[in-house]
Amino acid sequence: MVIPVYNRKNFIEQCLSSVLQQQFSGDYEVIVIDDGSTDGTGEILKQFLPKIRLHTHGKNEGLSSARNRGIQLSQGRFIAMLDSDCVAAPDWLEKIIQPFDADSGIMIVGGHVNDAPPRNYWEIVNKGINFVSHHSGNVEHVIGCNMALRREFALQNPFDECPGFAAGDDTELCLRCRCQGFKVYYTREAAVVHYHRSSFRSSLTQQFFYGYADAYLSFQYYSFPYVNFQIKFWAGIILCLGILFLGFIGFWWVAVLGFLRVAYVPWYYSGISKAKNLRERIFTYPGYCILFIALCLGSLVYFLFPHAFLNRSKAPLC
Repeated sequence: MVIPVYNRKNFIEQCLSSVLQQQFSGDYEVIVIDDGSTDGTGEILKQFLPKIRLHTHGKNEGLSSARNRGIQLSQGRFIAMLDSDCVAAPDWLEKIIQPFDADSGIMIVGGHVNDAPPRNYWEIVNKGINFVSHHSGNVEHVIGCNMALRREFALQNPFDECPGFAAGDDTELCLRCRCQGFKVYYTREAAVVHYHRSSFRSSLTQQFFYGYADAYLSFQYYSFPYVNFQIKFWAGIILCLGILFLGFIGFWWVAVLGFLRVAYVPWYYSGISKAKNLRERIFTYPGYCILFIALCLGSLVYFLFPHAFLNRSKAPLC
């Protein structure tokens, strides 16, 4: 089991306590990669020694780098990946590795991510952001905060360290897995609780880099069906904005139609996971529109400045 952590002193104790109390019949190890924390996280981690294997980076190298280092240190057949702001259910480890035995073609398994009880407006806005599917089965991609890999596959396919931010590396790995003819499986039985971004700034930053990562993956996997859908989606948004602009020039009704199309997209995506009831969707719609704008801006920045947030010393893996 690999847990990367960076400045999570408010969450790491709950996270480690949950993984050390797993109802698992076999042996497992917990490898924690402290990615250069400066907020006192390291002192909390030392309290869990020797129950965990601790490896510390001298400086913050990024989520993908920490995950790859944990994979290199691992020894088991399967590697469960958990983010440091998650709390695992007691049977999480058992459930996350079960699908591997059922199908040798499955290389990646993802689990269900429950929302922690929201404490403020932005945590309500972010409800359902980790939605994958309503049913267990083969999927296009899973969420990296609750993921398991076959070790041999993980060693041959490390996480892409080219993006210099914590977004998109899990999706990229799933796309690479499917390009190689393997399967990505999602099980709702392997559950964790995830604590969302709780401030306007952190939520805005997260969505900006999600948009940047979407554009990055679209260019890296331009022939892949999933990303072809992404390209069509963004092309549709750009087309609607163009219609909106032309409408303001001479056809007001075209402008109204373009505006309604653009306005509908965040409404649709805010409810696709069914995590919010109607009242919450109405209440959080303005916030979701703001995050959607940040997402679009992130994609636009990649198109204009494709190397702005990429680590040029790390070549893309695809």
